[in-house]
Amino acid sequence: MATDGGVSCYDGASFTNYTVEKNGIPSAHVHGIAQSRDGDIWAATSGGIWRLGGGEYKTYTKADGLPNDQVQRVFEDSMGYLWFSTWGGLCRYDGEVFQTLTVEDGLAGSVVMSI
Repeated sequence: MATDGGVSCYDGASFTNYTVEKNGIPSAHVHGIAQSRDGDIWAATSGGIWRLGGGEYKTYTKADGLPNDQVQRVFEDSMGYLWFSTWGGLCRYDGEVFQTLTVEDGLAGSVVMSI
């Protein structure tokens, strides 16, 4: 679950919480969350993308190729691409490279709130 304090996972009996202080989430404000087909958890935050996979954490930011660190939603399509709505455009991640679509590519606006 995406919360204003981090990510909460519920196993049917109890919660496991992932926070900025404890697990390095880039922002406590988590706007969207998804589980990819490989089982990884992807969280869209006010400070970039946070991934939990195989017991390890990874943060992706503008320095990694995102157009903006303000990420609103995450979605995995039928081909396995991850899509992120950001305040700098719609971003697709193929597992290696972020590719961004903006107004120049035909979007009505570059602040994408949802997918």
